[in-house]
Amino acid sequence: MTQLKICNKCGIEKPLTEYYKDKHHKFGVRYYCKECNNADSIKWQKNNNKRVNEIARRGYEKRKEKILDYSRKNRQMYNENCQRWRLNHKNQIYANNSLNNFLSKSNIKNSEFICAICGKQPIQKHHENYDLWFSFIPLCKQHHGITFRKENKIRRENT
Repeated sequence: MTQLKICNKCGIEKPLTEYYKDKHHKFGVRYYCKECNNADSIKWQKNNNKRVNEIARRGYEKRKEKILDYSRKNRQMYNENCQRWRLNHKNQIYANNSLNNFLSKSNIKNSEFICAICGKQPIQKHHENYDLWFSFIPLCKQHHGITFRKENKIRRENT
């Protein structure tokens, strides 16, 4: 039988799996449920934007040398992977370059497009078929990623 606990914030009784672990508290979990805890965290981040940026900057400074060492040591592998990707995706590169050149010469700006799903800007150009480079769907970054992953999953299942 699962143990239940009442959240001190929302007052709803939930199973202990709905709470973050914390060995310092009773039952070994925090007082607030995950949902309330996440809402508080988002609220704090919005109200303390400078502090969040400062913490992120300090974290980067601590890891900066490791990041630079890794990129120096793996530069050749990275370049080889990029080259392999370019060779395997020539049609995608051609479609994107051709479309961008066409839009540039036509004085059509990206700001004239909105996401076909949510209406947000800025957009990315999604090709359903790279052979038809001029045929694209304007999508925001979020929906472009979702659409691309769905299509790749379908492609993998069909092969």
